[in-house]
Order: sequence, then structure tokens, then C-alpha cells
Amino acid sequence: MLEDTAELPRMEESVQVSEVRYRRLFESSKDGILILDAATAKITDANPFISELLGFSQSELIGKELWEIGLFKDVEESKEAMQKLQADGYIRYEDLPLETKAGKKADVEFVSNVYTEGHHTVIQCNIRDITDRKRVEQALHESHTRFESLFDASPVGMYLVDGTLRIRLVSRTARPVFGEIGELIGRDFLEVIHILWPPQRADEIVARFRHTLETGEPYVAPEFSAERFDLKVIEYYDWQIHRVSLADGDFGVVCYFVDISERMRMSNELRQYSANLSESDRRKNEFLAMLAHELRNPLAPIRHALQIMRLTENRDGLNESNGIDAQASPRSASYEMMERQVGQLVRLVDDLLDVSRISRGNIELRRERVELAAVVHQAVEATRALYQGMEHNLTAALPSQPIYLSADPTRLAQVVGNLLNNACKFTDKGGRISLTVTIEQQMAVLRVQDNGIGIASKLLPRLFDMFMQVDTSLERSISGLGIGLTLVKNLVELHGGTVEVHSDGIGQGSEFVVRLPILEEAPIVPPAVPTAGEPTTLACRILVVDDNRDSAKSLAMLLTLSDNETRTAYDGLEALEAAATFRPNVILLDIGLPKLNGFEVCRHIRLQTWGKDMVLVALTGWGQDEDRQKSLDAGFNAHMVKPVGHAALTKLLAELLPLPVECIQQNK
Repeated sequence: MLEDTAELPRMEESVQVSEVRYRRLFESSKDGILILDAATAKITDANPFISELLGFSQSELIGKELWEIGLFKDVEESKEAMQKLQADGYIRYEDLPLETKAGKKADVEFVSNVYTEGHHTVIQCNIRDITDRKRVEQALHESHTRFESLFDASPVGMYLVDGTLRIRLVSRTARPVFGEIGELIGRDFLEVIHILWPPQRADEIVARFRHTLETGEPYVAPEFSAERFDLKVIEYYDWQIHRVSLADGDFGVVCYFVDISERMRMSNELRQYSANLSESDRRKNEFLAMLAHELRNPLAPIRHALQIMRLTENRDGLNESNGIDAQASPRSASYEMMERQVGQLVRLVDDLLDVSRISRGNIELRRERVELAAVVHQAVEATRALYQGMEHNLTAALPSQPIYLSADPTRLAQVVGNLLNNACKFTDKGGRISLTVTIEQQMAVLRVQDNGIGIASKLLPRLFDMFMQVDTSLERSISGLGIGLTLVKNLVELHGGTVEVHSDGIGQGSEFVVRLPILEEAPIVPPAVPTAGEPTTLACRILVVDDNRDSAKSLAMLLTLSDNETRTAYDGLEALEAAATFRPNVILLDIGLPKLNGFEVCRHIRLQTWGKDMVLVALTGWGQDEDRQKSLDAGFNAHMVKPVGHAALTKLLAELLPLPVECIQQNK
């Protein structure tokens, strides 16, 4: 008995310690805890967390039922829950809406059970705030919905398999690749892949999927090719796979692929005749040459028509008869505008071909002693239509003493012209452009400066790269192909010089600086700068041959206005017949003719007695160096590239024909 009495204090102390521990856990729990009397379903105790969550003080909670503190919609729902709890001893709501005292909405997880505490039966309710979790789950659901939408709309073929290798998603682009298999969603990936590919290939693919699924290691496939098991054709693909997390928390594997079968078939066909030239360069150069040819064909009749309109207007004195100054008339201004735009198109075509030549190392400089001022004047004159059309103020400052270079005058004028064109295009209307030439350390230094849109510092190192464009905005009405500055850099370096660009940033204008070595020994007699004059007008019999009827007719009409007698032909056989009967002094002959091409026509004419001394000019859209050589080899006197200007053509004919005599009278 004494022993039991001695044990009692220790038992009481243990109970007190246990109570302290319980209260500590109760008070510090991050879940809300409510204790209810089972008989009355009223709250007898509440921890701080539930008090804060509900917006009631702990003392306010005591004595209330659950529906009174916002846990159930009304008293009926609360009573129903308590009755279920009394019957089962346990209830759980994974997503129970809650409204706090302040009216704030929340979602909670509600777990309640009944237990005996001494002689009393009590109810413990554990309440966990899952509002943030629900928000995250909703965001995750929306994210997966967006993912599925983007997945389906992807231009790249995509499909998704889950952890059991069941097909979950297939994009619209991917579906046709699976052929006539039928419904794919939910199908066993192993089954489907063995329908498409031979067993060994199919097993390899499945093994890759399993490895990525288990390890998370992505797989980027080398070029894949095999004969389709179902279609009996060889197909080629670029493909890769990555592990992804699915909405349900499991892993899946997504496959991205591109069908490159057509590309590979074309590549295989091209390899057999690209022994001396890489396939990509050959196709690029052929494309550029074809593009130039196709662009020049429609440009030719347009230029001819403009020249006809200008000549007929001047001849008929339309402006003067109306009392309107020719320079100010709307018609004259329209002609100038159209001629300016045609000239711009011709320059772009020439730039395209020059880039192709430079990339193949086919440009050879025809160096001679050149006076730099003459080149600058030539470039400024060639740019006049553009800078005047944009109302720019262009000033040029040259040193008083002549500067001589060893250079190709045509290519050097192209450098200066491209820099001026660039300044004009990227300076707003009415801007200022200056061109200065100085001598610094035995180098000729040419500067082209403008107050235009400027260049961002990050773009300066790349400005001379092929197809680099500073401003592609819709507001910039004049742009280019991004090749003019590439040509400038290459041509300057071929001359042993350097080019650099400076700009303080957007809106601050730009400056291009070209440095070229000066010719140490000046020529004894400086070469005379040729003066532009009106070419001698000859009255001749001229046969114009072109399968582009608009081009042939417009050129013949233009030549007729210069007192020439003209005929036209539209194919090779018709050209031979017309040459034999018309006996022209000059034949302007296209190369790409039906029935008999221009080279064959030329060779046949040269075999005739009456055709040995006839002037034959190849007038074509093909302008590569090899095209010019082919013309000379075939027997042509000259090779001109469309669209040819009236003055240039008249000048050439004056040089080729022996004397400025009445050619028509000689042949009558």
C-alpha cells in the first residue's frame, strides 16, 4: 500500500508532462484544430491557427457550432455531417469551401473523428488550408491545357507517351506520318511503332524511349532512315526525345520529329553532278543567276516604255505647248520617278550577282591608273536620282591636288555608289549627307557621313555581314537586300584597303570610312575624265529578237523613234528567216529563245556570206562572266545585259558600226 502511494506523485507528474506536450503541439500546429463536445457538437477548444484562418478570436469560437463559423453552408449541412460522424466515427472532405468572418473565400481539407477522453466523448476536427495548393493545381491544369493546345498546333511533328508507353497526345502535323493506323490515343506505343518500322528498327526506338523515361537523359538522334514496314518506302527523319512531367505527376516522353524525306531525296539527286562545286554554292549561284535573268526580262520593256514616253513627249513638245516647264510637269516627274526605281532594281540585281562572284572568288579587278575625283564624280552622278528624289542635301569636298590609285574604276565607283545609296536609304527625307576625301599617312581616306537613323552599337561588328539589315521596320519605306555593304567590304579589301563604320547610336547618324593605298608614282599625263555627250545617232536596219514579245516590241518602237528601220522576231527559226530576208545592219539577239537558242542563231548567221560582217549584239538577262564569254565564243560582237538604256545602246552601236553613215541607204 505504501508502494502505491509513493508511485502516485510520479504518475501525476507524468500526466502533467503529457498534458504540457499535448498543449504545445496543439498550440503550434500549422493545421487548424477544433475540439467539439460530441453531445452538443459545440466547440470547446481551438488552436491559434484555426482562429487566425477563420477570423474569430479563440474565445469567440468557444460554444459555436461549425456552420456558425463558415465551415458548412448552413445548419442542415452541418447536422448532416455530424450525424455521419457519429455513425462512422470518421469523416473526410478533401475540398470543403470555407467563408471567414470577414467574408473571404477559402478551400480547406477537413478531417474529423470521434474519440473518448476520460469519461467524455469528444470530436476532433483537423482543418488544413489548401487554397494555395488549389491555385497551384488550377494553374498547373491551365498550363497543361495550354501545353496540349500548343502541342497540337506545333509545325513540328510531336507525340507524347506516358510512363506505361501509352500514346497520350499526337499533334496535327504528326498524325499523317502514322498512316492508316487509325485511332492513336491510348494505343500501346510498342504496338504502333512495330506497325511502322521493321522489327529491329522498332525495337531500337522503343529501347530509346524506355531509357529516357527511366533516366531523364534526352536523346537527339542522328539522321534516321529506314524503309517503312507498312508503306514499303524509305523515309528520313530528324528526331529527338525528352522526358517531361505529366499533369498527374508521372513522367512521360515527348518526341519531336521533322520529315526530311523530300529534302534527302533532292540532296541525293544533286550529289551526282556536284563534283567540282559544293551543292549549296552551286544551287545558290544558279538561283541568283536565274533570279537576275527573270528580273531583267520584265524590267527591259518597262525601261523601253519609259524611254519611249520621254522621247515622244520631248519630240512632240507636249510640255512646251501647254506652257508648262518640262522639269516641273507631273508627267516628267513621273518619268523620272519610274526611271529612278527601275535603276534601283537593276542595281539590286547587279549586287546579287556580284555577291555570288565574290563568294566564288571570281571577281578579277581590271586595275589601271585612276584619279579618285573622277570616280567620286561618277558615283555621285549615278546616285543623283536617288538623293534628289529624297530631297537630301549632298555635299562633296575633294582636295585640290589629284589623288591617283591603282584600281578598277568600275568597282571603285561601285564602292562609293553603294555607300552613298546606303546613306540615302537610311536618312530621313531632307537629310544631310557629306562625302569628303583626304590624304592621311599615304592613304586616300574617303568618308561618307549622314545624319540618318544611326546604328546600335551591338550591330556595328556585324554590319558588313551578308544579308545584315539594320532597319527592317515597316516605317522604313526604302530598304535593300543586306548585301551592298558586304560588296563594299570585299571590293575595298581586294584593292588592299580597309573600311570601317562609326555611329553614336540610334538617331545619331553614321559614318563610313574607306582607306585605300595611294599610287606612289603619279602618271605623267593624267587620264582625261570622259565627258558625257549625246551619242551619234545612226539610222540603221535593226532586227530585234526576243521571245518576250513586250520586250521586243518596246525596244523596236524605241529604236524606230531614232529613225531606225526595225523588224521583230520571237524565236530562233523566225530570227534566221528574218535575217535572211531583211538583211539588217544590226541584230539585237536574245539568248534563251525557243526552237533555236541565240548562240545557235549567231553561229548559223556567221556561216552565211551576208552575215559575216553583220553586227550581232547579245541582249539578254544573263550577265555572269561566263555568259559574256559564251557570247564572244559564239561570234557575237558584244554582250549587253537587260534592261539596257537607250543612250548606252546607241553609244555601243556607234562604236561597232564603221562610220556614222546612213546604213539604211547602203543596204537599199
